[in-house]
Amino acid sequence: MKQTLMDAAHQLVLELSEITGIDLNSIKKEDETVLALFQSGTEVNKNTGLSMIPMFESSFARRVLAVVQPESYEDVRKIRAFINDGGAWAFTTLDMLERGLITLKSVLADQTDIQEFAEEMGICAEDLKSTVEDRHVMSREVAERFADITWKLAFFKIHCEELYYITYKERMAEFYF
Repeated sequence: MKQTLMDAAHQLVLELSEITGIDLNSIKKEDETVLALFQSGTEVNKNTGLSMIPMFESSFARRVLAVVQPESYEDVRKIRAFINDGGAWAFTTLDMLERGLITLKSVLADQTDIQEFAEEMGICAEDLKSTVEDRHVMSREVAERFADITWKLAFFKIHCEELYYITYKERMAEFYF
């Protein structure tokens, strides 16, 4: 069975942890250097930015990050869920964000956020289910897993740059090269 991009990215995280001896649980969600990478898309004195960070490499993902300017890991998680949605809705929403017509908080949501809001408004979860599924809104658990993996990859890319590039090219070759 062919490995998915996120499975390969997860294996890359595990491999980098093993090689460096860095305990994955020690990678803080408050690491300002990692957050800065997601805020700018580039690193100081580097021109590679989020390239080689799966799920945040696309021009759409970078555009979302540039507009939204995440302020926390939680924002990165919600942006990851938003990027997954894609399609015309996401592009229209991004345009409205860029023009200042709506705010980040009013847009970024995962399935759990939407279902909780629906319950608060008295909307039956079953009535909302097909809408959420049709838009391919990511569950909180999946968005968390993807964000956690990409956050840790960004950490290794910043703090173990040369090793990251070598290991990335070996592990991710089937997806990019």
